[in-house]
Amino acid sequence: MSNILSVFNPPPSRDLSDAELGKACLPCTAIQSFVAMAGGAYLNSPNQFKDKAGKIDFVKHPLWWQRSVRGAGIVLFGFGAYRAGEVIQILLEDRFE
Repeated sequence: MSNILSVFNPPPSRDLSDAELGKACLPCTAIQSFVAMAGGAYLNSPNQFKDKAGKIDFVKHPLWWQRSVRGAGIVLFGFGAYRAGEVIQILLEDRFE
């Protein structure tokens, strides 16, 4: 039998249990942490401002713009570190439960 009817007539919703509500997603949090830290490290490096010769064009990329992008990289890296702390917290809760 086809599943097409369940798309148009979904099953009724149910209440989630306390275990389902309080449980954090470890793989989701770990991937978020890695992506945020990698993106922050990339934005914090000067590589995205260099041309093919390896020089930074200050007309195309003014100093204030470079510093704002690097600042955003630092903030993003900090968010990733915070999420990494949450990953460690989830692992410790699972281990000592």
